[in-house]
Amino acid sequence: NSAAIDAGSVDSIPQDVWDMDYDGITSEPIPYDLSGNPRIVNNRPDMGAYEFLEAWNDTINQLVCSGEKELFHGLEYDSTGIFRYAVSPDSAHYLNLTVDVPNTDVQVWFGGILEAMADSVSYRWINCNDLSINYGATQKIFYPTQQGNYAVIITDSDGCVDTSDCFHVGNISLPENALGKEISIYPNPAGGLVHVVFSEVMKGKQTELKVLDVNGKTVLHKVISVKGEKEISLDVELLPKGVYFLKIGEQVLRFVKG
Repeated sequence: NSAAIDAGSVDSIPQDVWDMDYDGITSEPIPYDLSGNPRIVNNRPDMGAYEFLEAWNDTINQLVCSGEKELFHGLEYDSTGIFRYAVSPDSAHYLNLTVDVPNTDVQVWFGGILEAMADSVSYRWINCNDLSINYGATQKIFYPTQQGNYAVIITDSDGCVDTSDCFHVGNISLPENALGKEISIYPNPAGGLVHVVFSEVMKGKQTELKVLDVNGKTVLHKVISVKGEKEISLDVELLPKGVYFLKIGEQVLRFVKG
């Protein structure tokens, strides 16, 4: 019954610059108290260096999808955190709740290519104008064949589903076969060199090669003639780190300069 319980300030907790919980976030408050117990319970820390620890307690670990609620001792919770229900002055039940919010960020390239930023999930691209589903569009990168507004439905590994905002596509000059059926590149991410591999149908052809940055600016340009070789190398050593597009003829491939 101490008045110091839940009376501390989150703003007074130093940042987790050492990433003590190994979650990759160093801008959050330190997650543990001086004894190694959770630092923030019921969304507020206790005053002092220690969180109050009951003589008896148990914890329920639960994950819900964004928009869902978890019922815990008559109350509904819909945010990530640790929540306490007192059984007696020195005993309590805890709910350790994690709310799974799928990453629905989308990058628009050249005004005509859409790329979902989430990895290791399933994708389903839809037309926002009539909510029709593009049944063949289940890849991370979507090449619309007509102008319009599109969104992606993301389903993550926990089975949580969310839909991105709608994004307008006005430039459809890049074809749907831009995945590069006749060419491939490696390694990706690339270091100093990018190797371009041609299929048999490209042999004997003279074609234009461009490397474009994310703003569509050409940073490398050359005319190549595919003779007997199946592979050429491009020197990208001087390019800044980032995402680039390799355009050969009407085919476009994306690579990352590491």
